[in-house]
Amino acid sequence: MAVAALFVLAIMVGGRYSSLFGGYARFEQGNYAPAVMIALGRGFVNPEWRSVPGLTEFLNLETRTLAITAADLPDTLQTRPLEQTHLRWRYCLHVVGWIWRYAGVISWDAITPLYAALYGLVAVFSYLAFRLLVGWPLALVGTLLIIFSPTNLYFLPHLRDYSKAPPIIAAVCAAGYLVKHGTSRTKTIGTCLALGSFLGLMMGFRKDVLICVWPTIAVLFLFLPGGLRRRLWEKALAALLLLATFFATSWPLWAGMEEQGSSSGHVLIYGLLPPFDDFLGVGGVDYELAPASNDAITSDIAGGYAERNAADLDNDPLRIYTPRYDEACNAFLRQYVSTFPADIIMRWYAAVLSKMRYGVFVASHESRYGPVRVPMIEHLFALRFDWLHGMSRLQVPLLLFCFLTLSGIAVRYGLAFALVVIYYCGYTSLQYDLRHHFHLEFLWWLPLLFTCHAMVRVAPALAGVRRSSSTAGRGMRILGTLRRPEALRMALSAVVLGVALTVPLVAARAYQHHAYADLFSRYAASPLRRLETETTTGADPRVMRIGIAETPEEAQPASERPKWLMRQRLLVAEFGRGQDVPIGLYTKEAKTGLPTLSYRCLVRGDGPRDPGDSLRYFLPVYESKTWQRYRYSEFNGFELWKSQEHQWKGLYEVTGAESIPLWFMMTMADDWTSRRRYKVLRNEMRPLHFRAMKATKHNLLANGGFEDWADGAPMGFTHGGPSFTIQPEAEHVLAGHAAVRQEWLIDGSGGSASTPFGCFVRGLEPATIYEVIVSARNPSASNILLSAWDLPTTESGSIDFSRPPTRLRQPVLRVVPCDEFSTYWGTFTTAPTPDPIVYLCIERWAPAYPAVVFWDEWRVHKWPGQRESWDFNLWINVQAK
Repeated sequence: MAVAALFVLAIMVGGRYSSLFGGYARFEQGNYAPAVMIALGRGFVNPEWRSVPGLTEFLNLETRTLAITAADLPDTLQTRPLEQTHLRWRYCLHVVGWIWRYAGVISWDAITPLYAALYGLVAVFSYLAFRLLVGWPLALVGTLLIIFSPTNLYFLPHLRDYSKAPPIIAAVCAAGYLVKHGTSRTKTIGTCLALGSFLGLMMGFRKDVLICVWPTIAVLFLFLPGGLRRRLWEKALAALLLLATFFATSWPLWAGMEEQGSSSGHVLIYGLLPPFDDFLGVGGVDYELAPASNDAITSDIAGGYAERNAADLDNDPLRIYTPRYDEACNAFLRQYVSTFPADIIMRWYAAVLSKMRYGVFVASHESRYGPVRVPMIEHLFALRFDWLHGMSRLQVPLLLFCFLTLSGIAVRYGLAFALVVIYYCGYTSLQYDLRHHFHLEFLWWLPLLFTCHAMVRVAPALAGVRRSSSTAGRGMRILGTLRRPEALRMALSAVVLGVALTVPLVAARAYQHHAYADLFSRYAASPLRRLETETTTGADPRVMRIGIAETPEEAQPASERPKWLMRQRLLVAEFGRGQDVPIGLYTKEAKTGLPTLSYRCLVRGDGPRDPGDSLRYFLPVYESKTWQRYRYSEFNGFELWKSQEHQWKGLYEVTGAESIPLWFMMTMADDWTSRRRYKVLRNEMRPLHFRAMKATKHNLLANGGFEDWADGAPMGFTHGGPSFTIQPEAEHVLAGHAAVRQEWLIDGSGGSASTPFGCFVRGLEPATIYEVIVSARNPSASNILLSAWDLPTTESGSIDFSRPPTRLRQPVLRVVPCDEFSTYWGTFTTAPTPDPIVYLCIERWAPAYPAVVFWDEWRVHKWPGQRESWDFNLWINVQAK
């Protein structure tokens, strides 16, 4: 009865929410053309969009409904081959297509029943998971927390990501059921048959479901009641049936993957890129694969490795989403794992710690899920934010308490619990993003609910302790509640778990210590060819551009080199040791031929050393020559502050770089052999979407709350301009008594205003990363951008308005449309000049009219991260203190 009631409640909540939010969901709707054809009775085919009236606008989300019938289709329909995503999402596309067909309307709003069903399944499986460890009242409380969770609700309309939640939670339930109740052959085999069928069907929605099969088999053989050596034939039969039903129900999907590739290796390489290390809180090394994360960089890394190491690529381009591309990605991953196994293990452990401490907090990539925020989600989050912040510090102790208590009951209970938590939280390290682990929120609540359950169970014993008159008597009674067999089981489980966690890491670090030396000794000993460079200056004479003046020689004659091969080089920029050096890297786009800033990075100067010491900054450059690699660009040079020209020593190219198996972007000092050779947990280990909690630091803006005004403008900020007005706001205020109302008076299609609204930030350190936190309410339809500029100064330290400023970053953050106040953050790196002054300003906005935005609580403080953040905006409603 409770399960049915929760299922109905979840359906109502999920259906209502998705009907309100579904208009802004993003789950790659451009791949749903076959679903439209199913709804129109044409079967599972991929039509030419232009041959179906209105299909292009519908799939591009320009319209909510496709107002056509089967009679509107031509008799001979133009089709294209099914794409990889169509084959992987075959079951999902069929379900959506049949929903549209029975609903009689092809509309994104019509698939609300699918959202509601998935949400109901998540509620049911969460309740069953809670019931494995706690009684029904606490299980009910935990399930209600999941049903009304802002994290869970937020991801519901994003069908591609949310569809993984029911099968993964179901797999956890099945594993727990086998450990606790798998006492008979009927229960064991029945559970495996049901789970295998469900996982196989759901794999047609999301391929991530594959990860659920292997831990279930491990639980079967290791933790089934009866011991390790008993019921072996039953365990083998159950595992075989689990695999058979899984592959039988998912067989059409595997056939498609063989033809077009699975792209699994591409996804894993993507997860190794540096921003995900920041999410996990690991680092402390001088090497990283790339400066940022995107599919183009991932394709270049995998394709470049294949072209350097494979001899059979001379006749055909290496195309993404093909079996040959999968082989290239897998070869790269084997090389990476065999060289850096300790880093992989550390990332896995970090994912467990990060998820169990901060897993219930919501953050999102606004660029991925659309530009509209949802006040309902933000209000729910604000209600529990402060309480959960405090609870995050207790999560690890509660997790250990849960493990030890279960171990006291039975060793296999404790170890099975540890396996489930470590595996399902740790696998998210493959690409640690909230959209890949939001569904594990029930694991965050489970230790807390279990602790409450245990306290209720031991309450009678504790009451007897309170009646004892002496302190010694109380201590003896507490110890008496823990019998010797229970203590031994706890100790045994702790030893087994400790050995299982520490031995692989210690062994992997010992191995990586030598593997690192073998790889990076090749970097240190690699012959270099000096490149001739030319230096130019732009509008700001303080900045110089260093470009390559000569064309490097090709590795083989042009007539013998396939045109489709990318041009890849391992460049080395040499600097003197001392101050950190912020540099920008430019590429020349093929379409425009103009230099474009690709990214900025901070070369760590490593402190003052002897004048002869140097740092070599290795930079892999991949210049793609075919559209198969997403884009074509040519390396155009560096941008360097002229004040650090004395640290610049030259630009080189590694000759014979093909002999180096893995190419890294890294800073190598002369004493590189004494550096740390594996990644560690940083002291400030927190996911990036949790960093706003560090906003208690000193704010460099004295009037960031806009409480003090003078001459029609907040003190420390600029006045209104020719295209906008600035007014004090007393009604729409987040904190304090006043905010700022900024309203554009004329159409903004002409570009940014000459005197944008902003403030001058002083007291900054040179070559340092700073964080900007802004609370804003944007009821307009425009995206508002905040940028950072470095201002030139005179010898006296005042601003020199006669010289042009230099853009540090545009944008630092993006304020998207939202009817309520929301918090945004971003970062910028200051110039290496003494006492830099930065102008934070609303540089430009989307051309929509009218446009109004309310500003409150601007903050600037030092950023604890290792690099600038890349367009990851917080959307939690948190008031900075």
